[in-house]
Amino acid sequence: MEFVVLPDHPAGTDALALAPASGLPGPKVIEHHSGRPWLVGDWPDDEIVSVSAGPRRLVLLGCAKVRQEPLAAGLSRVRSLADLDGLARLAAGSFQFVASIDGEVRVQGTLSTACQVFYAKVAGVTMAANRPEALADRIGATVDEERVALELLSPFGPPEPLSEGSVWHGVRSPRIGHCLEIGRNGAGRTRRWWTPPAPARPLGDGDFIREALFDAMLARTAGRPVVSADLSGGLDSTSLCFVADRTDGT
Repeated sequence: MEFVVLPDHPAGTDALALAPASGLPGPKVIEHHSGRPWLVGDWPDDEIVSVSAGPRRLVLLGCAKVRQEPLAAGLSRVRSLADLDGLARLAAGSFQFVASIDGEVRVQGTLSTACQVFYAKVAGVTMAANRPEALADRIGATVDEERVALELLSPFGPPEPLSEGSVWHGVRSPRIGHCLEIGRNGAGRTRRWWTPPAPARPLGDGDFIREALFDAMLARTAGRPVVSADLSGGLDSTSLCFVADRTDGT
């Protein structure tokens, strides 16, 4: 899967035109309500959830378990990008969350950083993508050698705030718990939308964790007759295998 996210701005088309020689593989296009290109790229048909309500658009790209009806109903009540915070919690799985609300855009990845978001200024406006190379090619970015060394020293990713960057100069990523917002003028900014909950739950009160695990596993196994796992065999991996067996692909 590879895609770019464009602002609802005339210069968005110019940013898209600054494509690398190979371009995006098999490009598909989803438009803003205005008719300008919004999402451009290539994704499997079974890894996208798309709903709309008037001038509002919402797309989940990746592995998502969610009912479209309540998602669309919630979208119809949205009046600002901040109103999307609640909708971002409705779906289980691992996906990029992309919205276009009355000419403004919101893009965010997962808290685990399994699905990341990158952004850069291209043709005078902010452009986002799920892969940093798609932006680096457009701005002619050079490799940040210090960042490469940091990645090699920290195989699970650099800690905050060093995690905001990428291996390309000029290409950034929102901090954990932050989303990228792009205004009608094409300018981008990041905003915190999630904070860790207070450690107020007593030991043994873990039902919500079990439910979250089952929902997340069901997002990956639903409709699949065979599911395999290549895991370490430790306590956490063994538990996930038992959860996968209980979901039974239904």
